[in-house]
Amino acid sequence: MSVYCSPVWTMALILLLSIFLFCNQIQYSHHFLIPSREELLLVPSVAFRYHSPELPSTSNAKSTDDWVLYAQGWYFEQNPIRSLLARSVLSTTVSNIKEERVAYFTASGKRYRPLCLEGLTTQLCTKTNEEGLVSTQFRISNDNIEKFRQPGGVGGKVLFQLSTINSQQYVKSTSEIYLCDDNGISFISDIDDVSDFYFLHNHSPDLK
Repeated sequence: MSVYCSPVWTMALILLLSIFLFCNQIQYSHHFLIPSREELLLVPSVAFRYHSPELPSTSNAKSTDDWVLYAQGWYFEQNPIRSLLARSVLSTTVSNIKEERVAYFTASGKRYRPLCLEGLTTQLCTKTNEEGLVSTQFRISNDNIEKFRQPGGVGGKVLFQLSTINSQQYVKSTSEIYLCDDNGISFISDIDDVSDFYFLHNHSPDLK
């Protein structure tokens, strides 16, 4: 059984392969000659009262005055060549393309990069994971929280910053952490606007 490839298809395959190799060469050359822009994207997060491990793990367990704060985000490097190619392909079917949104999908996470927290009294450094994601938690006293508490949400909020250390580019980003005490219900909506219900520690049994 023989397979016949027309000259047109052969030329098209050669052209596509040439474009692919050319783009890869530009990408690597660009990386070494002109460093791509690095960004740190932090998402708003929440803080809950700290519950001692010695206390019973029940909804009626009494919490301490301390807070547990969560910091989450993504440290990544933009890829202008990949972003340009993606926009070129999408432009055939999408009329209004947001360059920033495409850049997020074509970026690469910076793995195992050290970051330090600023803006609160607690000194904390962490590292990104293999995908460049930041996901860490830290404990801080209520006295320190009160020094930085600002209006926002139901229980207030605090601002914090994460910044790079020992990096070619100094990158810093600011985000907010909302304080959620033990009583009440938090409604948290994800990027698809689907509301999820988070019942906190001392909610009413009628809400189960």
